[in-house]
Amino acid sequence: MTEIKPDLSGEGLRVGIVRARFNESIGAAMLEACRKRLTELRVAALTVVSVPGSLEVPLALQKLANTENTTR
Repeated sequence: MTEIKPDLSGEGLRVGIVRARFNESIGAAMLEACRKRLTELRVAALTVVSVPGSLEVPLALQKLANTENTTR
């Protein structure tokens, strides 16, 4: 049997995270876990956007998608 394993290297990737501040304790914990895993995968370019609630998330995602450069 042949097993194909995924390439879990984040080198060269730019990742954007948008999180709502509505439920701060859960959101902060999820963000920390995400940052930790992305660091383990060697993702160098990480942009985090924090918005007040869920209604603003799509707008922030659209802005990130239209951004050429991301910074840490």
